[in-house]
Amino acid sequence: AHNSGSVTAYGQGAFARGDCAGTISASQSGAYAGGITPSNATITSSGFGSWAFGSLASDASMTASSYGSHAEGYIQSYGIITSSGIGSHAEGFAYGSSKYSGYGIIASGKGAHAEGYGGKAGNNTVASGDGSHAEGWCTQATGKGSHSQGFYTQATGVYSFAMGVESLANKLAQIAHGANMFSVIGDAQTSQYVLRTQTTNATQTEMFLSGVASNRLVLANDS
Repeated sequence: AHNSGSVTAYGQGAFARGDCAGTISASQSGAYAGGITPSNATITSSGFGSWAFGSLASDASMTASSYGSHAEGYIQSYGIITSSGIGSHAEGFAYGSSKYSGYGIIASGKGAHAEGYGGKAGNNTVASGDGSHAEGWCTQATGKGSHSQGFYTQATGVYSFAMGVESLANKLAQIAHGANMFSVIGDAQTSQYVLRTQTTNATQTEMFLSGVASNRLVLANDS
């Protein structure tokens, strides 16, 4: 430890190293923590077999807190990179300021992956759905198995996919492609849906997303 910082490893096979005036800690079996931390910055690997490694500015925080979780990257002051889901992965560049303390890149779902550029209130890069993937600039994948990429896109539907700029995929298995918005995310985009049903006659029959009656496709006004 340099500059009067703290570098600690406790736990079978745990390993911690770095140059810090802040704190670097590996606190579980097989955990690894390393990097550069100035004052009031922390790198913490507290999950079994977890990994946290990066370069931080003051008052920043990097955390890998679950089994097999992984956090890495560069963080400006007050930003965060957090991997808290089992087997999750968070990486990239997190920016912040005292005004936007505690924002950045977050992977909280099981097996989730968040990567890219994130920060500021409500504009994190977040993968919170189990098996979700968020990549790019301030993208959010919150649905199970969802994928969000590009710039300010949101995939909130189960198995949905949002791409481009300011698109919203909030329906089951929806694919949304946006190119900027008028006033709210998702109001200037194109989408693809798969609806299906089975019938044995010529009677008109309603189709549903995934063929399930509870998954009726309801279009927003002015669609």
